[in-house]
Amino acid sequence: MKSGSGLVGMLAVAALAGAASADVVISNLNIASASGTVFGNCATTVYKAGGFTMPTSGPNYELDLVQLYVNFDTSPPAEDLAVSVWSGAGAPSTLLTTTTMSGTSTGLGAFDFVPDSPVTLEAGQTYWVYVEPTIQSGCTRWEGDSGGAQPTGIATSAGYIFNGNSSAFANRYEVQGSPDTGCYADCDGSGALNIFDYICFGNEYSAGTAYADCDGSGSLNIFDYICFGNEYSAGCP
Repeated sequence: MKSGSGLVGMLAVAALAGAASADVVISNLNIASASGTVFGNCATTVYKAGGFTMPTSGPNYELDLVQLYVNFDTSPPAEDLAVSVWSGAGAPSTLLTTTTMSGTSTGLGAFDFVPDSPVTLEAGQTYWVYVEPTIQSGCTRWEGDSGGAQPTGIATSAGYIFNGNSSAFANRYEVQGSPDTGCYADCDGSGALNIFDYICFGNEYSAGTAYADCDGSGSLNIFDYICFGNEYSAGCP
């Protein structure tokens, strides 16, 4: 986030106030579930991972949250899941962070997993949401679609891996993040400041992304346009 101090850039805009939110890096959380991948003592699942590749242009993103759509009541007692984030081209190879689940492992729905360590999702790199059972105490199902409804978003899907092999079954998950730009005013990541950065900022504002909350107020309004104009006028190092 940036302060609103400095010279005000001139921009005619009709701005509507709105709430800022973390960006959806990739998601298929809202698809219908036909079945799922079962973890625990009633299955042979060692791990299941969903991969995504960040775009080659644009800002890096700081990982904020992972969500999984899970049925913890498949066969009580529920099997707790260990969710982590890895990097690796083609398959998970380097552990970046573990996560901690918010709430209790019961019921059916979208559950939040908060990163235990900071992770930067870098442009052009591939990352994996890696899910495995914990103590083999029961059964839990990570919901999904056998039709292969791949997740979409800022990133593109790199597919799924089940016990080391490619899998066509698309489990439901979402990754959220906040953009981390070296020069805030270079919205499109081109390395130069021009009218396209204003257009880029307008698109981010319309989408209600965290990037558009320039003044860090937690809401989107005309002051964010003023803040962006100031950052643009100040230029990049």
